[in-house]
Amino acid sequence: MTYAEAVANYNTRLAEYNAAVAAHEPLKNITRLSGRVVASLEATKRAAIREGNPNITAVEARLNGALMTHKGHLRNMDIQNRNGPGYSIVKELGLGVRNLVNSVKMRANAATPGQKKAANKSIADSVGQNLKNVVKAPIALTTKLLKSSIVATVLFAPISLGMGILHAAWECMDDKKSPYEGKTVKKMSAGFTNVMGKLSSKVQRI
Repeated sequence: MTYAEAVANYNTRLAEYNAAVAAHEPLKNITRLSGRVVASLEATKRAAIREGNPNITAVEARLNGALMTHKGHLRNMDIQNRNGPGYSIVKELGLGVRNLVNSVKMRANAATPGQKKAANKSIADSVGQNLKNVVKAPIALTTKLLKSSIVATVLFAPISLGMGILHAAWECMDDKKSPYEGKTVKKMSAGFTNVMGKLSSKVQRI
């Protein structure tokens, strides 16, 4: 995709998102469209880098704004799930992972030390507030969540920032020493090893 094509795609996605907001569509749909705006800006940024386009700074600024907007929608969906009828722990865990994915993207797109610091805090908060249930959840639920493609991606993204998800989750929410510190995934359990082996051939330390 060329830069011009990417910009055209972004304009389409932005128009779809704005129309959904104006029509007061369900939060789930607005959040989905917000994510598509983010994805279109990521594609635009990649195209700008490839072509040496001087508008890269403006694209990064728009992407930062879109990531912040998407983070707000995910937060509102989490509140809606917690306080509305039909609460779902699976939905809560899924939203937590999506929020963490968004935070990792914020870190990757950060242009200043201040933005990087804020993104790092957002990652830690996302892990601590939303994913401790994964650590302590029944193995069947944990395995179900780990099999999703979005988790396959995010499990390794924070590790590149020096943060293991399970260890960080425990450290953020529990005063007791984390049992995951210095451990490798393959030493945790046969079932966990099997799941992680399918996700990546390069299992990293948690």
